[in-house]
Amino acid sequence: SITIPDPAGSLAFKRNAIGQSAPTDTRIAGNISDPGALASGVQSYQIRLSYLDPVDNNTYYYNGGQFSSTTVNGWLGGPTGSGAWSYINPISWTWPNPTVSRLIKLEVRGEDNALSSAGAGPGNISVPSSTGTDIVLFTIDDIAPSGAFVWPGANGYVSSATVQVIASATDTQGDPQGSGVTNTQIEISTGTSSKYYWTGSSWTATQLWITTTTTANPWYYTIPTNALVTDNLYYLRMNLIDKAGNPFTSQTSSFTYVTEAPTTTFTSPINGSFLNALPSSQ
Repeated sequence: SITIPDPAGSLAFKRNAIGQSAPTDTRIAGNISDPGALASGVQSYQIRLSYLDPVDNNTYYYNGGQFSSTTVNGWLGGPTGSGAWSYINPISWTWPNPTVSRLIKLEVRGEDNALSSAGAGPGNISVPSSTGTDIVLFTIDDIAPSGAFVWPGANGYVSSATVQVIASATDTQGDPQGSGVTNTQIEISTGTSSKYYWTGSSWTATQLWITTTTTANPWYYTIPTNALVTDNLYYLRMNLIDKAGNPFTSQTSSFTYVTEAPTTTFTSPINGSFLNALPSSQ
């Protein structure tokens, strides 16, 4: 079975956060046994790392130094007895296009000490078949998500009783195997020399991110009536975090809240005056 990465944990990582010996030991590891009263015992374990490229539809296997579509077998490992095993070599998460994320398939298998009638190996070799036990799928993602405010538009004017902010959030723009946005936050502020930040219920002088209840694309946040004052300028920023921990913070967008209607007056003709001809429009 596989214990690192934890099948029940977060299955998205930056390159330096999984399969490494330092600064934190995150090397791929697990447990192995040869069940049965008369079992011959475990001789070795082997792991295989691969990914399917969605563009060329080729499977790339890790060969000990990089991922390659010309690697045929891809099984790596070493001798071990029953119990815990660990792949001692750090993994180099490199592939032909390093600027995209990859959905990695990790498999582990074991070989026992049983020999043929000629006294030759290999022994019995298990076949990985159970996702979450001897197969784990996880994403290597070093690419930050992206987002943009859709409404209110930049430098726009809004008069509605409440302001429903609409924004995009994606982790797959140009990176189809991105791990996905897991945290969406918005900052709402007002003021120039002295800044104030909306908490969700009141204004504070302390900078604050509001965590929204959605990670959908697009996502929404409603600024309530009691947060809005007419003829006031408001500033918006967003902060996104994907499942691998990559952050994105947007540039500031602003809008003006205006609920007062414009006023008009007549300058000609003067109220109550008597005319023998209409005023010229020239």
